[in-house]
Amino acid sequence: MSIKQCTGKWSPTEDRILFRFNTPQKDEYSFWLTRHIVNQMIHGSGEAIKKLLEIDHDPRVAKTIQEFQQAAVTRKTNFKSQYDQVSGHPLGPDPILVIGCSISSNEKNKFIGFQFRLSSKQRVGIKLTVPMVQRIVSLLEKLQLRAGWGLVDSPQDSSVNSGVSGDHKNMLH
Repeated sequence: MSIKQCTGKWSPTEDRILFRFNTPQKDEYSFWLTRHIVNQMIHGSGEAIKKLLEIDHDPRVAKTIQEFQQAAVTRKTNFKSQYDQVSGHPLGPDPILVIGCSISSNEKNKFIGFQFRLSSKQRVGIKLTVPMVQRIVSLLEKLQLRAGWGLVDSPQDSSVNSGVSGDHKNMLH
């Protein structure tokens, strides 16, 4: 399954992130992400991307490239686009709690795979390109800052901090 768009919102009542994404087939998947799962996704994605970069680069160079790419994506990501309407909800219209997440990298095709284990006993797997993973990480980093979770440091670039306030509006990537 491929992702067309994703959006997220921190819910102070739940102290969770509502993460939704849609597909080119106009289906939407909606999940509650806990602090622990968001931490796994942010840090695990960085490691998976670094692993892919290590195919062609020294590990220290790969780490630097990964950090540089992530910072560039964060600066360029548009968090204000309109989220497209969908026609289907294969898992239902209500968000499902993610209780486990594993991340893998496919060195041959240079994809990152996410396997979500859901409270509904289902599993959802997605394979994403590195740029899409980096945009999702940017979204999650911004949302965790809004939540005050302290999973990552505040970005150095002031343009990334714009819009991070006490309001709880949806953020779209």
